[in-house]
Amino acid sequence: MAVAQLPYRRENGVGYQSRISHTGARQWFTRLRLALVAFALLCQAWPASAQFPGIGGGGKSKPITHYEIIQEAVARSAAVDALPATTPAANPARWWQKRHERKVHQAASGRAEFVMIGDSLVHNFEKKGLRLWTLFYGRYQPLNLGFNRDATENAIWRIQNGELDGISARLIVIMIGTNNGGLRLDPPEHTAAGIKRLVEILQVRQPQAEILLLGIFPRGPLPAHPLRRLNAKVNSLLPKLATELHINYLDISDKFLDEKGLLHREIMHDFLHPTVKGYQIWAESIDPMVSQLLSQR
Repeated sequence: MAVAQLPYRRENGVGYQSRISHTGARQWFTRLRLALVAFALLCQAWPASAQFPGIGGGGKSKPITHYEIIQEAVARSAAVDALPATTPAANPARWWQKRHERKVHQAASGRAEFVMIGDSLVHNFEKKGLRLWTLFYGRYQPLNLGFNRDATENAIWRIQNGELDGISARLIVIMIGTNNGGLRLDPPEHTAAGIKRLVEILQVRQPQAEILLLGIFPRGPLPAHPLRRLNAKVNSLLPKLATELHINYLDISDKFLDEKGLLHREIMHDFLHPTVKGYQIWAESIDPMVSQLLSQR
């Protein structure tokens, strides 16, 4: 479901939220929406004295009121809004702010048809993988919105602060989430919630665009590596999320691994960031779906 957005202001070239912030407004609308949905369902289907199983935990049925159902819905919404992964956040580093300003300016040209959003894996696609970036996406006036060390909340902040303003993208590809686990050990459900919030915002700001969500790439040399397993758990939640949000999902993790599930330095030099060969695998693996989705727009 689309999330309402408020205009943002800019001062000294850097976006910031006014006192009525994006986050505050979004939380208020989300809680109101869930409360109204809960109330409507109750009014349509259930008497006030109905029995409901296990609200609040425990698994036992107990009589509850309409008001208690609404309270439960609002509490769950507040819990999601309080997560670091879903709360917009800028990186204060000067390089990050400068890159953000450049990307806002680049978007303002209005030419980009293909956009890729993410972290350092996407960022380096226009550096180490530049030849492949140009070969596969150059004809679409591509916009690379990858930022080193970004987690979901940083990408959310950037999109809310102008990085897509002025363009009408045909396709948006998302690769985000490995830093939620790698830098903060977010539970898989929290990372998935951050990805969901990002997609919802993209659907509001670029409703005409197809969205392709990629599963988080494997990391660590061995299948049992803790962060590899954490990323895999996030990925297990993403197909359902993609179905609920009516977007496209593709997991190409196995393309980077050998038959024993090992990740080699020739593919990702530090077992996280792709080499040129790794970027070639990435580009070639998603190209059939990218071409198909672009042909529909």
